[in-house]
Amino acid sequence: NYSIFDGETTYTWSEGQKTGTKISLDCLSDLESEEVEVEEEVETENDAEEDFADSLKDAQNLKCEDYQETDFEIPEGIEFIDQCDLLEAQQKMLEGFNQ
Repeated sequence: NYSIFDGETTYTWSEGQKTGTKISLDCLSDLESEEVEVEEEVETENDAEEDFADSLKDAQNLKCEDYQETDFEIPEGIEFIDQCDLLEAQQKMLEGFNQ
C-alpha cells in the first residue's frame, strides 16, 4: 500500500490496482467538529493504534531504498474515490442510533 499527503489531501492506493481512496483535511476537520462520542469506537481506535505499534516491533525483512522525487507523485491512471461522503453517511447513521 502507498500513501501520499500533498498538504491538503491524503491519497492511498495499492500497487496494480486501478482505484484508490482520498480524503481531505477539511473533511476530517468537519467530521471531527461534528463527532459523535461512542465509547466502543474510542476503544476500537486505541486497540488499532496498539496493534499497529506492535506490528512495527515485529517487522522483519525490511528493504530500504533511496527515494526519487517521482516516488512522491500522485500516480496517473488511478481513480481516487473520495471517502468524505462515506464517512459523513456513517456518522449520520451513528447519530441515528444514539437518538
